[in-house]
Amino acid sequence: MKKNIRSLMSIFICLSLLSFIIPSASAVNNDRTEAADNIIWSASEADITQVKGDALDADGNLTIGWTPDKHGSTYANINNTVFTYYLSHTSENGSWSSSEKGALGPRLKFTAPEDGVFTAYVVNLNTVKTFYIAEGGGSSPIYLDQTTGEESGWACSLSVNVEAGKVYYAYVKGSKGSFCGAAFEPGEKIVPPVNLINNNGFEDGVLEPFENRSASCSVSDIAPHSGSYCALVSGRTQDWTGIQYDITSLTPDLSGFEVSAWIKLADTAPD
Repeated sequence: MKKNIRSLMSIFICLSLLSFIIPSASAVNNDRTEAADNIIWSASEADITQVKGDALDADGNLTIGWTPDKHGSTYANINNTVFTYYLSHTSENGSWSSSEKGALGPRLKFTAPEDGVFTAYVVNLNTVKTFYIAEGGGSSPIYLDQTTGEESGWACSLSVNVEAGKVYYAYVKGSKGSFCGAAFEPGEKIVPPVNLINNNGFEDGVLEPFENRSASCSVSDIAPHSGSYCALVSGRTQDWTGIQYDITSLTPDLSGFEVSAWIKLADTAPD
């Protein structure tokens, strides 16, 4: 789990992938984003009469990919938008069909009328199941974004940039999928966050430009979060000792920035 940096009283820690980023204000992705402004479909009890291929939105760009024989009430506040109903299936699971060049099972199919940002909302997401939005048209899916229930919680959303005329699928692989809504923001675009930290994953194989502050700091290849390296910090005697990075030269105004890191205790399982 990604955690905000805080003082750690531990004596021996392993740190990898430090981020000092400018968050994207236009992204719409669960807890790190804002609410979508243009909901094109919010599930309701009236939708239980829908069958596979029916349009869910007024313009006919969003279609339901299955006949929902399972549905019910819920209460989910996702990105400050409240959803009170969901559509699902009792036995069909989401999957990708190479012959159909698209998703099968419970899924939302969206044909982009113009460039913009498409968002799909789900509830009842299992901790070990993956919710995808993928571009269609190929024997293999082109995954644009994904998350699990463990990462984002039981109720969450995904948002992706879409191009006019292309087809996109939202589905939960290997699971029924409980869909509660969708949004489309024409003309918008998600801009990825910018990481201002140099050598942020220690993949240069050296500690610099990080510095040691009254502890023992070195680059290690033991249990990195990703890549080949991480920073190993030991010999800490106070909560202010450890590894440090001078960010004062990055910007005179630190408002609107996010600082985060992957940190774990040595000899423990990754968190």
